[in-house]
Parts: sequence; structure tokens; C-alpha cells
Amino acid sequence: RSFAAAVTVDGTVVPTWKPEPNNTVRALAVADSKVYLGGDFTAMGSTPRNRLAAVSTAGTLDTTWNPNVDGKVRTISTDAAGTIYFGGDFTKVGSTTRNHAAAVGADGILKVWDPNVNGPVFCMGTDPLLNLGEPSPNPYIVIGGDFTKVGSELRSNLAKVSSNNEISSSFKPNPNGPLYTIAFENRTANGMVYVGGDFSKIAEVSRKNAAAMHFWGDISPWRPDPDGQVLSLSVEGRDKDKVYLGGTFSTLRGELRPYAAAVDINGALNSAWRPQFEGPGGVDAVLLSEDRVFLGGRFTGVKRTEVDVGLTPRQGVVAIALDGTPINDFKPVIKGGSVRSIATIGDRVFLAGSFNEIDTYPRKAIAALFRTTGYLDTEWDAQLQGTQVSALATSGSTFYLGGVFTQVRGTSRSNAAAITIQGELTPWNPTVNGEVLALEIVDSTIYLGGNFSRVRGLPRGNAVAVDTTGGDVSDLWRPSFDQPVLTIRASSSQIYLGGDFTEVTDINESNSRDFIAAVSPEGLLTEWHPSLAGEVSSLSISPSALFVGGSFTEGGDSTSDYLALLDPVQGSPIPIPTPTQTPTPTPTPTPTSTPTPLPTATSTPIATATPIGQPTPQPAPVILRPEVNWSSNQTTHRVRAFVTRRPRTSYTISATSEGVARSGQCAFDSRSKKTLCTITLTKGSWIAAVTPHKQGVSGPATRRRFTFRR
Repeated sequence: RSFAAAVTVDGTVVPTWKPEPNNTVRALAVADSKVYLGGDFTAMGSTPRNRLAAVSTAGTLDTTWNPNVDGKVRTISTDAAGTIYFGGDFTKVGSTTRNHAAAVGADGILKVWDPNVNGPVFCMGTDPLLNLGEPSPNPYIVIGGDFTKVGSELRSNLAKVSSNNEISSSFKPNPNGPLYTIAFENRTANGMVYVGGDFSKIAEVSRKNAAAMHFWGDISPWRPDPDGQVLSLSVEGRDKDKVYLGGTFSTLRGELRPYAAAVDINGALNSAWRPQFEGPGGVDAVLLSEDRVFLGGRFTGVKRTEVDVGLTPRQGVVAIALDGTPINDFKPVIKGGSVRSIATIGDRVFLAGSFNEIDTYPRKAIAALFRTTGYLDTEWDAQLQGTQVSALATSGSTFYLGGVFTQVRGTSRSNAAAITIQGELTPWNPTVNGEVLALEIVDSTIYLGGNFSRVRGLPRGNAVAVDTTGGDVSDLWRPSFDQPVLTIRASSSQIYLGGDFTEVTDINESNSRDFIAAVSPEGLLTEWHPSLAGEVSSLSISPSALFVGGSFTEGGDSTSDYLALLDPVQGSPIPIPTPTQTPTPTPTPTPTSTPTPLPTATSTPIATATPIGQPTPQPAPVILRPEVNWSSNQTTHRVRAFVTRRPRTSYTISATSEGVARSGQCAFDSRSKKTLCTITLTKGSWIAAVTPHKQGVSGPATRRRFTFRR
């Protein structure tokens, strides 16, 4: 079964229910006799279906129901009237604009519901009691994600919108960080909404990463205060009296609860269920299944409570009973990586992640275990020989893999390969001589980035374009990057690349580019030239913004550490919008966190009057990035930069290497009629920067990497 299956309660796979989506399914909902699926797919079997489809419980695809969504669908919810609400990363349904949230009827017709959200929607839900305290007779839907505006109303990350587009005026908790999960509790007349995410304040009240509120918006005293992200919530128990949390936290209210916890709905920590994890990372996946909770992540052991003496070895995955006791029979050993998601079908538990071995059996990234015993289902094996899979892209029913490996299914494949969803190796074989770290498919072309110098024997500097059929290398697209390319994303007109590079060479000449660049489909470096102060490791694109993540710090075209928003056409920085309230500072995300792309909206400055008698503020000077000709001497370790002079502008030169900073000197050079900047460095890899200054203001720097090997 590819990405979707139906199983009876006794564990038997239903043979007639076989929708065969060609990519990931992220959300499911059942209404009447239909199952609605949302995700990344573009087809059901041989029938085109873009990201949303309906399949009868008998297994027949609804050929008349085809909303045609242009981006990922991450969440689905239905109401009693049969309306299907969904949210995600899209901007259109069919030919109609719908930003990140939309609704379709059971007849397939797009509804008028249009919250017009300015950022991704990760979770949503409907409940009959959501209308409590609301004047509208129309049902309300709660949406959560990473946004700042719903329609024309300011709403940070959480909102309640009726089916006829009325935005609740009383429900505006405005958490100061993104929401990843929503759960409802309606066993009482009051009704509660539980939310989890990465925030420190909600409804102007301090709440760390988890909170509860009544359906009409009043905040509840429920306050577990986990000290890390909450990625999943589930209201469970015989009387729906317990809330299970999973995430990257280590404590709740100061009490040790690493990565998973149970809290009573009255706010008390569940003293029985408090497993303690040991190891290098957190819990990335939580699934409650009948009498046990499955947890996956980057741990090596678990104890029932923090006071228990004995540590139960559990590597990467564990099953814990509802009383908090690790289940003895379920003890597979995951090696070589972590478990990122878990699902159960009948008597099987499916694990997915970055691992390469389970119980001494080679298994790369996905495996099936028996639910009660934890034994591996040994019948499926991709037989990948290597150290890791770093990148994955899909087209139709084919998976493209990049990483560090030499063989797939017993056949030689150097660091790049393609496998069908049935596990068959395809003829696609680019033969790359180094690690592949990034993949991006555009029509019949796939772009690869990484740390390599040759593809099929042809020189290619850390980036290449090949066809999706056989892996033939493009003669036209051949930019060369001086350091590894870590991430690639494409728009309709440009291919954006990020990494550790500071110089890009196309067929014309070598050019300075500070860790990020844009190349045309014809292989020409474009004029798009933002400046960042460090490595770019992730990119995500929307029609109005390019979201950039990495290890860079504030400076250049980044207004904050690690995150930047750039105009995909001009390359200029876009202000990162913030909630209307002043957020409580939160710690910088650790590597175990999964950052979420920032919203696409830009903040609008509020005009302020100048007090009478005070001078009118002058606009900031326009400072252009310096034009620099660089040179270096491998013997003396001296770097020289000839800078084209501009009126009333001075320049400084500096360099950094692994936390060490140095500065040099700049002076007018009478021979070249330019400013000459020099700096002497030591052995190692350095990033040198020439920064312009005008009227006391510093402008964007021009940077270049220099490596001295002796």
C-alpha cells in the first residue's frame, strides 16, 4: 500500500481500499461514506489529484470531487453539514485564490469560506460547542499556525472563523509563537480548546508552549508550562480526562518530564505517567494506540519515573503503558538515526525517520514492526549501502534520494538514486562523486546540490542539473560554487541556492555571493544579490517571500539571527512581522527543533508625529554594497581588497573564523584611485568582509571566503 491503507479491527488489510496516492498523506478525515485525504500528492493511482482527494469507504475514487489545490494540505476537519475544511501552504484552490485555508462541500464545490490567512495553517478543528458565547448561528472553525492576520483582522497564530467568514471578536488569544497542534474537550458544558506550539504568552498571560481556553476565548488556569516545543496533543482517557503532550521539552512546571507527559484536564501533572528519557535528543513522534503510547525520537533509554533506579534500554522508539511503565516485549533497537513519525495499521507499527538499522537488519528510513512484540517485518528492504540519506524528492510514483551511499538494491549508485514506491530501482543514475545534500524537481529537470566536483565524470562545482529519466547532465546549466550547496528551491523563473559559498562562477565570470544566490533556468547567475552573514541551510518559497534559515547572525540583509525574509525578485529584506503584543523572550531554537517558515506578510510602519520645536528626522542614507576586487597571498596570508570609491563613504575590512574576529586597515590608493583594504590572517578558513559607512550608518557588506592551508 502506497501512503494510504484501510485495515479491519483484527488487523486484516482491506483489499478493495487502495487509493494509491503518489506522495505523502498528511491529513485524513472521514465523513459519511467518504475518506478525505490531504497531503503532498498529485495523483491517486493514474488519476490526477492535486493534494486533496475523496475516496469512498469501498475504495472508489470520487471522480467528480477534485478541488485541485496548488500547495501542501496539512490539516482537514469536517462539520455536521458535510463541509470539508482544510489548511496548509497553498494559495489557490482551482483557479480561485484561497490563502492557506479553504472549504469544499461534499459535492466538490468551493465554499465561500475564505479566512484569507497570511501564513501557513498547521492545525484546525470544528466542534458543535465552538459557538458558545458567539452571536452567529453559523458554525465556527478554529485554525492555528504561523500567521499574523486573518482577513483584515490582526490575529497571531490562532483564530476562530465562522462558516460565513465572521472572525470571532471575542476569541483572540494571540499566542506570540506558532501553533502546531489543537485538541478539543467537550465532555463538559463549557468546552475547552487545548493548543500546543512554540510560544511564551497567550491572551496576555504567561503560558509556555501549551495552554487551554474556553470555546469563547477565556484563558483557563490549566498550565503545564513545558520548557520546549509541544508538537502533538491528544485528549484521551476513559472519561477524556487526560491530555498527552509530546515534543522537545524536558520539564513541566519544573518537574522532570523529558519529551512526553500526561496532564489531567484540571491541570495536575499525571503522577503515574512521567517517563524519563536519556540520550542526545527529544521525542519527535507520539501516538496513542489502545493500551499504550508509542514514542519515537533520539533517545537511548527510558525510566518509568525520575526516581526509578533502573534504566530500561530503548533506542529510538519505545512503547509505554498508560500507567507509565515501559512495555517489556516491545524493544526494537534503532541505530544510525532517529524515528520522526509513527503510525499503526492493524497489528503493525510503521516507523519513519533517518535510521539505517533495526535489530541488526539494515533498514533505511522506513520499516514495519509488529505492534505487540516489536519484531521487524523483514519482507521489505531497499538494501541501501552507505551512511545516510540527506535529501528526498518525489515525482509521480518515484522517489529520488541523495546522500552518501554506493549501492541501492544490489546495484551501484553513487550518492543519488531513484526508487519506485514498489521498491524497484529505476535507470536514473547521475553518478555523483560527493555527498548530495539537496534536491529540487522542476518539470523534467532535477537540480542537485551538495559537496561534489564531478557528475558522470563532468566537472560540476557543488550544483548540477540532470533530467529525471536517466540522469543525463545538462550542458547548459553549469554554475560552479566554491563551497557546498546545502539547499535548493525553485520559483517559476529562478533557482535559489543556499549554502556555505561566497563565490559563484557561471559561463560569464566569477561573482561574489554571500551564502545565497539565484540562477536562471539557462544557468546564468542573476543580479539577485542579498547579503547574509553566515551559512544558509534551508529555503522555502512563497509567491511573495523567500524564507531563509541558517547559522547566520543579524547583519547584512538579515534583521535577526538564524532567520530572514527576502524579496524573491529584488533580494531586499522583508521586515519580519511580530504580534501586536510584546512577546516574552524565548530561547534560540536548538538543532533538535524543527523551525517553521515565517508568514509572508510584511509589517506596515505606523506614522508618528514630530513634536513641535524638534527637528524633522532625516531619512537614513542610501548605502550601496561595495564593488570589490579581491586578492590573497597563500604565503603571507594577506588579503587585499580594492574598493570602488563612492561619495562620502568610508570602508572597513574585517574577517571571522570559528568565532575568532580580526580587523584590518583601509586607505586611499593613489595608483588605482580606489580604497585599498588589507588584512593579515592565519591558517584556516576565513570570511572577509568589506563594510561601507556613511553618515554614521553601516551598509551591506561584500564578503568572500579565503582558505589558507599552510
